[in-house]
Amino acid sequence: MVIECIVIIGVFVLMEIAFLKSRHKVWALAVLPLGIVPLTNIVIELLVKKLFHAEITDFVGVLVLTIAVAVEAALLGFCSSLIESKRSKASFISISNTFNIALAIILIHNILA
Repeated sequence: MVIECIVIIGVFVLMEIAFLKSRHKVWALAVLPLGIVPLTNIVIELLVKKLFHAEITDFVGVLVLTIAVAVEAALLGFCSSLIESKRSKASFISISNTFNIALAIILIHNILA
């Protein structure tokens, strides 16, 4: 799932560039925390397992990803406070958190499989 997470982060980087070029700095800041969960998976898989050859138990992997989801949800809530429209803010929070939880479930399933 490392390659998939790298692609997800690449899409978020492209979104950041598009928002910054269109001068929507608030939305660029709001989208920034979305990369935490995929980046956490990359760190677990590439750095810890491949580079350091460390064994990570299933429990530790699930715990780290769960903490990453919680941190990302908190940062999304904080960054969404900059969005002016209540409707846009509610949509952004609900869609972003749904994406985070779905991605975390897929990554946790991959760890446990």
